[in-house]
Amino acid sequence: MKEQDLKRDLLVERQKVKIPKKAIFHAIDEGIQQAKPDISKRFSIQIVAAVVLVGIIGTGISGVADGLFAKEEHPMEVVRFYDGMSISPEKNDRAKAFVMEKGIGYWANGEKSVEADPKEEDILIEPGIYDVSLSEGEIGEAMGRGVLLPGETYSGYFFGEGNYGEVVWGDASLQFTPAVFEPLEKIGEQYVLKNKFGEFEVGAAIEPGIYQVDVEDASAFSMGWSVSVFTEHTMKNGDTFSDGATFSQKEFGGRVIELRVGALLRIARKYQSEDKSETASLSGNYEGVPPQVKITMKLIEEE
Repeated sequence: MKEQDLKRDLLVERQKVKIPKKAIFHAIDEGIQQAKPDISKRFSIQIVAAVVLVGIIGTGISGVADGLFAKEEHPMEVVRFYDGMSISPEKNDRAKAFVMEKGIGYWANGEKSVEADPKEEDILIEPGIYDVSLSEGEIGEAMGRGVLLPGETYSGYFFGEGNYGEVVWGDASLQFTPAVFEPLEKIGEQYVLKNKFGEFEVGAAIEPGIYQVDVEDASAFSMGWSVSVFTEHTMKNGDTFSDGATFSQKEFGGRVIELRVGALLRIARKYQSEDKSETASLSGNYEGVPPQVKITMKLIEEE
């Protein structure tokens, strides 16, 4: 049965009886999965930090969605990620451009989020939402958000009041500029994202809904390289749930994810040595070829 026929039949059936979304998406996954049988079709994403960053916003991940973030499983209302914050896309006038050099600590102005004594050489910068790119170097980590090459940008990096950051991996310097909040380009019923990385607000940068996500030629990536595509939903009670997938030489094929209004869609190119040690990245010795990333997100059901 073709994917679109399966989806249509399931949606017609939903008009007669209540079928949990998770069951529908499991069926779709069964029809489109191309990975090896022992590969998990959907799993929670673990964020690998590439930089010391203290005082992350919110209460942290207090729950992780097992599979698709479904209303039947998580009936609490989803709220906007930026709700109640002093910094948001509408309130980002404090952000000022700066260059982050390796070996120097950077503190965002405001009450410190941890007990720490800044070093004399540390630099005070303004909090805000920033677009991050390389100012020096051929390859570098974007503050724990994945690997960037010259000419690429990680969009929408949140540097909150009292937060601390420094370049830890690689030898690149990072250029921070106040974020330009542009919507992702939609062609027909899908988004085609080429080397597009960052944090994108659902409902502003991308339409809400249920998407089939594919990463072109992920099975041909060099060992250690991957692309993560996941969402972070904030509940009204403060809990946070994540859902998404990693695409790599070992894990590939179509996945289905749900994007709700106010959530963040995070996309990053990542590297981890085969033995999962940090040695290679800490020294900037990345093995293999950094993949060119082409992501297709096809809207299969509107919210």
